[in-house]
Amino acid sequence: ITRARVIALLAEQAQQKAEAGLATQPNDAQLRFLKGVAQSQRGQSEAASATFTALTQDFPELPEPYNNLAVLEAAAGRLDAARAALARARGEGV
Repeated sequence: ITRARVIALLAEQAQQKAEAGLATQPNDAQLRFLKGVAQSQRGQSEAASATFTALTQDFPELPEPYNNLAVLEAAAGRLDAARAALARARGEGV
């Protein structure tokens, strides 16, 4: 088994656990963040972006979702959006 496959399996398990937890605790920021990270690790960039965007709307004081959103935006070539997300992570423009 390759390292990439192990990472993919762990990300899948993490996403499943996050979704199971969210079934009973839908507003848990940590579970939602874990779900976004797992989605990102699994190559589900659009879903991860939606998860992190929702987190920034519901918990604007948390820098981590903005940071992860910035990484996804930069990877997609949307550098202005990535810069804006990083600025929000630093508390600028809040």
